[in-house]
Amino acid sequence: MPNTFELLVTTMNKNEYEILEMLNAMGAFCDVIVRCQNKEINSLKSFTINDNKVTVVWATDIGLSKNRNELLKLATADIVLFADDDEKFSPNFVEEILNRFNQNIDYIDFSLEISVKEKILLKEGSKGKLRNRNRIGVLNMPIKRSILIEKEIFFDERFGAGCEIDRGEDTIFRRDVIRKKLKHISSSFILLNLYTNSRPSNCASLDSEKAFKSRCVFYGYFYNFYILFLLKLYFSQTNGKKYGFKKAIKYAKIGKRMRHEQ
Repeated sequence: MPNTFELLVTTMNKNEYEILEMLNAMGAFCDVIVRCQNKEINSLKSFTINDNKVTVVWATDIGLSKNRNELLKLATADIVLFADDDEKFSPNFVEEILNRFNQNIDYIDFSLEISVKEKILLKEGSKGKLRNRNRIGVLNMPIKRSILIEKEIFFDERFGAGCEIDRGEDTIFRRDVIRKKLKHISSSFILLNLYTNSRPSNCASLDSEKAFKSRCVFYGYFYNFYILFLLKLYFSQTNGKKYGFKKAIKYAKIGKRMRHEQ
């Protein structure tokens, strides 16, 4: 049974004191590796807090996926969990994670709170396909580090906040996990809540042409029948018609080419 755990946190533009405050607010009372994106400093510092090892890396590499991949390289624990800097973990979450892992399980999907009024509750021990997985992302799925290395599953560094296409990184990661046939179960334990998240979702609006382009490129990359998704985008979103369907097709074809360049 796996017996070590590390939380892998990405953040931006924080000093040491602000990072410690952040971890306390998150309830991240465990072994943690933090990678802090900034424009000026490349440095590393490790220290111990209440028997938990905390490693902080300040790096000038920009991009969520790049930084998550670098965190995975630094990790040494049996089980890892990727985290944003503005979520809140339930008490004893590490114990709840480790108690459910065994040699036949590669990762676990935990329940979570999306908002004060909304929860995604999963059935304990279920091995069925996870509904809403594209919406949930990777924040609720602790996973065996060794299987990611063995199967060469990493984040696509062209996608995600700060990257060429500023969305889609979690969906692509989950797709690769499923394609490589990793074994999983679900859990009813609420691992974390996301309603402390104050940042607007990249996927929520089309308030700029960059957002429109990113959505269309992602559809072209991820879906064979991307035309259907472009039509839905065009007719259902407030600004869907603002940029034109021809432009949507143009951007989606960029995504299709990216798919074949892998």
